[in-house]
Amino acid sequence: MPARALLPAALAALFAGWCGTLAGVGWAEAAVAQALPLLLLAAAGPAAADPLRLGGWGRWALVTLLLAAAASWTVSPVPRAGRVGLLLLPAYLLLPAIVERCWREEESRRRGLRALAAVVGGVAVWSLVDWLAGGSPRPAAPLGHHGLLAAWLVTLLPLSALPALERGRRRWMGWLGTGLALAAILLSRSLAAWVAVAVQGTALLLASRRTLGLRRLALGAAAAGIPLLLALPRLFRVLAGADPSASARAVYWRAGWEGFLARPLLGWGPGATPWTAARFLEPLPGVNPPGEAVGELHSLPVQLLYEIGALGALAAAALVALFAARRVAALRA
Repeated sequence: MPARALLPAALAALFAGWCGTLAGVGWAEAAVAQALPLLLLAAAGPAAADPLRLGGWGRWALVTLLLAAAASWTVSPVPRAGRVGLLLLPAYLLLPAIVERCWREEESRRRGLRALAAVVGGVAVWSLVDWLAGGSPRPAAPLGHHGLLAAWLVTLLPLSALPALERGRRRWMGWLGTGLALAAILLSRSLAAWVAVAVQGTALLLASRRTLGLRRLALGAAAAGIPLLLALPRLFRVLAGADPSASARAVYWRAGWEGFLARPLLGWGPGATPWTAARFLEPLPGVNPPGEAVGELHSLPVQLLYEIGALGALAAAALVALFAARRVAALRA
């Protein structure tokens, strides 16, 4: 079904265009938050019973994560901070099953990937135009922060680049979307994003060195090498302890660890970081600005430990490891 093939790209566009401008959760946002999991459950169909295809006892890691998040929410000092996130968690866990159902046929997959490349390229253009117009020091729109934009682009880059490997006149969509995304990522000056692109490019070269032509090999090598070369000077500054951003992150990580030790089993609750982390922060003069409001801890593992405790973080880690193992085994088969 052509319309179904476009659903993953439409969800990505909705996330990019909405979350960065979400100033507060009003009645409209709450209505969408309540309806979206039900709509995605319907779209996932029978696969919703095991959306990550973990099989057997593996699906209990998913159940454990949901129960741990719910338990953490019930004991949170600020439960309203995690209400919408807890409601949307099943929808995010259903995403792989939804994408698989939408792209089950070859033509649907090609159509969907081209649409995703158009969305990624469009978001990159939006960020670049906003940056050139003087709206921000670094490309950040429409997600609202250069780091979040870079993370969104890096996450979708391997999929949005696949149309470039097609044969035919429409492969330009993959090349254009990839080029625009790489430009926005490089200009975001996000060290983590640069390193991630270098890792992605290296993985592509190792996996496809026997099937790609010389021109694509050269382009892949450039995509892997240029971000790494740009990242090296800052990596040296980080290792030398002379990078202000890394020093600030170390403050956030220490606060997250201290908060985790205070409530190690269930944590402080989903979404509780902006409300509770201040009691554990010890700002460094010249690194943390006066009156800084820390909304997140700049590390997903640390924030998982802080918000949903050891039980939830271990369940999440097990989920990722098991999912990766199942997919690698499927590829080998």
